[in-house]
Amino acid sequence: MGPFLQRRQVPLPVFLDTRRWLHLTGRDRESRCDMSVFHDEVEIEDFEYDEDTEIYSYPCPCGDRFLITREDLENGEDVATCPSCSLIVKVIYDKEQFMCGEEISPLTESKKLVKC
Repeated sequence: MGPFLQRRQVPLPVFLDTRRWLHLTGRDRESRCDMSVFHDEVEIEDFEYDEDTEIYSYPCPCGDRFLITREDLENGEDVATCPSCSLIVKVIYDKEQFMCGEEISPLTESKKLVKC
């Protein structure tokens, strides 16, 4: 065997745990989502919603649940994570339905805009 084949026989590290790989490569959540392979794509209507905690949940194959908050959805996030394993799902939803509904009251006559 030539030296080339001998060098190729050295095993390369395999990262089965996505979280460990992401930690080692220093990727943040945004880039992680762009490069990840989703376990599934699930419509928001299939999630259960808890009004008290404002959290949407969906069963994970590991026995736990995928979670995403209403605030995450309002901020345009579309990835639900499982706290017990490395699986993630893409949440399919109408982003306009979850836009922050901040109402700004109209100015009254007693209030004037001041230009700085």
